Amino acid sequence: MKKQIIALGGGGFSMEANLAIDRYILSQAMNKRPKICFLGTASGDAQSYIDKFYGAYKKLECRPSHLSLFKPFTSDIESFLLSQDVVFVGGGNTKSMLAVWREWQVDEVLRKAYDQGVVLSGLSAGSICWFEHGVTDSIPGSLSVLPCLGFLKGSHCPHYESEPARRPSYEKLIENDLISRGMAADDGVAVHYIDGVVSAVVSSKEDSKAFLVSKNGGDIEEKVLEPKLLSAVPFGTKSVERVYSHAPWETKVGYCRALKVGHQIFVTGTAPINDDGTVHAPGNAYAQARRCLELVERAFEKLGADLSSVTRTRMFVTNIKDWEAFGKAHAECFARNPPTTTMVEVKSLIDPKMLIEIEVDAIVSTVT
Repeated sequence: MKKQIIALGGGGFSMEANLAIDRYILSQAMNKRPKICFLGTASGDAQSYIDKFYGAYKKLECRPSHLSLFKPFTSDIESFLLSQDVVFVGGGNTKSMLAVWREWQVDEVLRKAYDQGVVLSGLSAGSICWFEHGVTDSIPGSLSVLPCLGFLKGSHCPHYESEPARRPSYEKLIENDLISRGMAADDGVAVHYIDGVVSAVVSSKEDSKAFLVSKNGGDIEEKVLEPKLLSAVPFGTKSVERVYSHAPWETKVGYCRALKVGHQIFVTGTAPINDDGTVHAPGNAYAQARRCLELVERAFEKLGADLSSVTRTRMFVTNIKDWEAFGKAHAECFARNPPTTTMVEVKSLIDPKMLIEIEVDAIVSTVT
């Protein structure tokens, strides 16, 4: 079982619109749709940080969750964390985070998770914590040395070039033998360790780098580790995001609600289903069409898009005589940005109460 840690100098979902590093982290898990838990302890489990995590990871092919140690939802923290494929630790006050972890024995659980193959990751406080020592601003005043968990040998300094005080402080600490040699990383860089050894360095930014910083005699040496660039996905590549509605038909038939490939979005034929699984407004053509488009819009929001990017719709209806009611609902949604469309009468849909099903295609200008 390989043991993996992916330490970010900064970046990822909390600092960038580009989710390339977040995708990279998920891709290292064994599960194709991994479970990922966010630990926001260093921020005091700030709700805005938790919301940002869900806003990003719900766009990706994974099963996100979070664990608050200030408002825990379970007494069996060990079983919960060991059931994850990935644990991502957010930034904030490292010293306070480690103190809370030790009180709850989370440090011991994370060691078990690491040994059992759970991918550990995080940025800033969430990257410092895995090393023997880190450079931290947890204590007001100058940057200082903080003993950490020691899963990885050596020390770590995040935000190496983006925060002006980091590089000279780290070099001075190493020069004065106050901290061991180690890894420095700038924002947008992730250093991937497998079994305690650097396996890869990746970046979401062209000019960001990682550095091995050490002392040679009385001189400080920096060895630049050039990262593999993961930034924005070029048009036409096969980076895929999926959105699921969790309707019973998805697992039975094998499909998702929506799929984003590069700049393109494809939405499965969407029926007028309520959140409880019942058919919406039986007999009402207009209301059912509106409901279909509401569900389509919900899928687009999860993919970071909106209906203005829609290029084509296809309406499959069981009675073409109701075209005006269907058309009215369609026009209300797309009056400002009308796409191409087709309306076709079909013999029946999967439930006799359904009067319409709508497919949607779109092209978006950006890739997250």
